[in-house]
Amino acid sequence: MSKIQESDRKIFNFPLDQFQQNFFCPICNSKSVLIDEIYTINSSYNNKFHLKECSFCHHWWIDPIPIQSYLSYLYSISSKFVVSHDYSNDSKVNSNDLNKLYKKIFSEKETSSDYNYLEIGIGSGDVYDYFQSITKICYGVEPGPWGLKHRNIVSDINELPLDLKFNRIVIFDVLEHVQNPIQLLKQVKMVAQSDVKLFCTFPNKDSILAKCYRSKWRMMRPLGHIHFFSKKSIKITLNKSGWYSTKIESSRPNLKTNFEIISDLFTIKSNLSEKIFNFPQEFLLGRDQWYIECNALKND
Repeated sequence: MSKIQESDRKIFNFPLDQFQQNFFCPICNSKSVLIDEIYTINSSYNNKFHLKECSFCHHWWIDPIPIQSYLSYLYSISSKFVVSHDYSNDSKVNSNDLNKLYKKIFSEKETSSDYNYLEIGIGSGDVYDYFQSITKICYGVEPGPWGLKHRNIVSDINELPLDLKFNRIVIFDVLEHVQNPIQLLKQVKMVAQSDVKLFCTFPNKDSILAKCYRSKWRMMRPLGHIHFFSKKSIKITLNKSGWYSTKIESSRPNLKTNFEIISDLFTIKSNLSEKIFNFPQEFLLGRDQWYIECNALKND
């Protein structure tokens, strides 16, 4: 990695010392190729970034990458460079979705009140509040100001109580937002119990939508989204950070099933013609997220 060259200033009006260029893959350190250029989600500015691909693990990332302290600052002020204008942290998660998540996180033989729950990036807080009401101990990490209205929320993982360990950890739609996913997962393992189960979702770079649309893919949302994972880069990321996967599968955003996609066509209040137009693509090609379940590798 290196700091941004002065020659790039003409297309880049951010503080130069808050970004690092990645000539090599941030996941496996292999050589990269430039595959496209992309603008940020803040349409008021013409800040252009490179979309790069690793020649070995085929991970995609936005280059240059903002350093984590600057990213956290942007989230803390709800900057339009990381939070799109149409984002609402007040969006509600319905009871069916909460029940579905519960069944993924806890088996029929497990009682949720026996477990310590940690959620990284709480978003609207509906999922967090639900698990706080049914688990033994519940904490969340959220740098955005919307986290302040919920109990036991810290802005950084290093602010969690030192004597507290968790055995259920959820990181939904977060790894794509951070400078260093491997470092975050290492930090998460440090606050995990030995019997921990980790659940993650993030953009699926191997999906047909990603391959077809590339920089126009709906998951391309810098500086909100920075990383886009291949199956190979997932396994490398987990191995380097002390985890191993027990399940890796493609999914739709919000883990929607085929039945839910069909139901949405008739129940969600929006433009009917637009829904009918988008339905074939969403039903057939919409699995452009990864859903993974992990256990911790044993320490040497």
